[in-house]
Amino acid sequence: KHIYSCYKKRLRTSYKFAELCFPCSEWITSEKEWIDHCQAHLDKPEGIPTQCNPFSYGGCLASPRYCPFCLGDTALPATSLMRQFLDRPEWQDHVEQHIEKLE
Repeated sequence: KHIYSCYKKRLRTSYKFAELCFPCSEWITSEKEWIDHCQAHLDKPEGIPTQCNPFSYGGCLASPRYCPFCLGDTALPATSLMRQFLDRPEWQDHVEQHIEKLE
């Protein structure tokens, strides 16, 4: 995660924008390209991981996760639908906010 954060910071310094698409292992350095990239995943949802909680292996982030509520909300923009959560607590807080709205 440390290497990811440092590399993202370096790319943002150069390009003003940087996101890593974990399923593709591809860095996107343009906000428009990121929007298009997210939409391309949504157009073929079979490529989106089905496990929603963040997955770590040996203390390293193996795969970020997505919010199952946001993924199903077609009123949201593609980048919100495909928001990647790197930390379990942040992901849990986000999902719990959706659950509280249901109650």
